[in-house]
Amino acid sequence: LAKIVFAAKEATYKAVSAFVGQVLEFTDVHVQLWPLTGSFTAELRTPERHDLDQHGIFEGRFALENALVFTAVAISAKTGAGAGPVLAVPRKV
Repeated sequence: LAKIVFAAKEATYKAVSAFVGQVLEFTDVHVQLWPLTGSFTAELRTPERHDLDQHGIFEGRFALENALVFTAVAISAKTGAGAGPVLAVPRKV
């Protein structure tokens, strides 16, 4: 599960970094996994989260395929121009 959490945080960082205007640290995002549904929620723990329409809470999905973990986070189109799903780089489990 640790690798899924890491991949979920990475997808979240990539999705929101342009909107918060700073590099996020590993501890800036809290992830809650929902293994039965292959989903997760990610919450920003930085003051900038209040500047986002989603109040710093993002929903994502994950999947395991062979030895790879796939994660994706979607951002509301209201949050920024061109916002959309972000797929993190697959990681071996």
